[in-house]
Amino acid sequence: MDDFYVFVWKTDGTRLVYPPDLSGEGENMSELQDSMGKPIGKLFIETALSAEGEGWVSYYWPKPRENELSLKYTFIKGVSLNGEDCLVGSGFYADDYILTKNLDECEHFSREGNIYITNLFHPDLYDRDVYLNYSIAHTILAPGEALAPHRMKNPEIHYLLEGEGVIYIEDLPVDLRPGQMVYIPANATQSTHNTGSVNLTFLAINEPAWRVENEEILE
Repeated sequence: MDDFYVFVWKTDGTRLVYPPDLSGEGENMSELQDSMGKPIGKLFIETALSAEGEGWVSYYWPKPRENELSLKYTFIKGVSLNGEDCLVGSGFYADDYILTKNLDECEHFSREGNIYITNLFHPDLYDRDVYLNYSIAHTILAPGEALAPHRMKNPEIHYLLEGEGVIYIEDLPVDLRPGQMVYIPANATQSTHNTGSVNLTFLAINEPAWRVENEEILE
């Protein structure tokens, strides 16, 4: 990554080596906080002076030339330089290597009334190759709602998270309950109904990843 660098501080917080901005060398960074108020300067120092002498510190920081906060991990190691206690550190942004997504941050779109779907994972959501060709959709059916009969060109897996209902696969009724997995063969007509009093929530997993041209909605 082009933003990789190693920095060095004294354990009193004085910054000795800072490749991104040499003019910042000599500043005391012991009061450094991340954008959410986490005291990362103190945590760097405490980690270096701990019994282990090393460890990871996580915090939120904007990437270079970006305003949005990203989760960053920095590894700190305590060292002795010319007989003085110092620390050496280097970090990386989690989403450069690890993909995470919180459901409460996702935007569901409405479909057929009180039915809400979000792409929890889809390879098209990312601007880099994730080397995966499947998708995971989080689906919510309000009480009394039903997904219209449809077919997928590919097999599909549904995993039930909450509620109760029934899915008809080629007119065969399959009762649904939390913790249940249902395999739906390719090109099979399917329709899911919420028969309970709470939301019916499930994950729909498609391989290859869901595409509009792979789904046929039936009248």
